[in-house]
Amino acid sequence: ALPYKKIMFFSLSVIVLIAFVSPVRPWLIQYTLDQAVLIPDKKILLSLTLIILGVIVVETALLFAEEYYTGLLGQLVVRDLRIKLFTHLTRFRIKFFDTTPVGTLVTRTVSDIEIIADVFTDGFLIIGGDMLQIIMIVSWMFFMNWELTLISLSSIPMLLIATSIFKNAIKSAFQ
Repeated sequence: ALPYKKIMFFSLSVIVLIAFVSPVRPWLIQYTLDQAVLIPDKKILLSLTLIILGVIVVETALLFAEEYYTGLLGQLVVRDLRIKLFTHLTRFRIKFFDTTPVGTLVTRTVSDIEIIADVFTDGFLIIGGDMLQIIMIVSWMFFMNWELTLISLSSIPMLLIATSIFKNAIKSAFQ
């Protein structure tokens, strides 16, 4: 991905922006309910609704940019890998192709490279962004009400245990 570092840094920037923008919408909705619905005020309700719509539009544009540029990065890397792989394969002697199963070559040239593309489009950038988003949301929750946040997060150990049990059952069934 080194030749495409501008696209990668832009994608990372968009992912960081999404992590900061995503907690804003729920807070705005809460603020709107507290300030314009509980104490009815049509002017404040209208302006806050427009702000929420603006945040939704910005968040949607950022999500689109994230999908587009991470997909572009993945496809550019795959293109380069395929060109290098094709160039490398054309240098082999005919005997190599006689002794190597076709399925192995197809797997290496198609499937494995698609997995690499998935790493760029749905892999480490997205996972890193999701982790940052979780950190931002949990931080915001602690800022708003730490006691309620601790109560909300108390179910996580049970989820981890259930996930571990499910993972082990799936692993044995898969094997």
